[in-house]
Amino acid sequence: MTLDPVVPASGPAQAPLPAAVPPPVLLPPPLPSRRRRALKGLLIFFLGVVFGAFLVAGAAWHRFTQAMRNPSLGRERVFRWLDHMLDLDAAQEARVKEIVRVRQEELLNLRAAAVSDVDAVLTEAQRAKWRHFLERWKPR
Repeated sequence: MTLDPVVPASGPAQAPLPAAVPPPVLLPPPLPSRRRRALKGLLIFFLGVVFGAFLVAGAAWHRFTQAMRNPSLGRERVFRWLDHMLDLDAAQEARVKEIVRVRQEELLNLRAAAVSDVDAVLTEAQRAKWRHFLERWKPR
């Protein structure tokens, strides 16, 4: 007669479970490499340059269009700039203001003559486009 091993009623033998499973350890994110930090810095610098260039171009365009639409405003800016740069006395201020006014009137007359000369050369369809374009630059 052979003896069979005794098997417990619960089934085959199981490995003992540990008392408690420790929670996973959260590691801090790895620090970016020097190259990656340098590239990020260059990207931020480049974007700043591009953004600044757009702001300056927009400001210049705004001043240009204001001067074209309102000639007296442009004349006043020119005079203030000359007065600031040259530190004019009262007599010089009056004379320079008069010179700027006269020259600007000459420029406005030249502009009006150029507009009428171009207008005379165009066909009706082109003239309509030309006049529509000129409407953008009229004083408001």
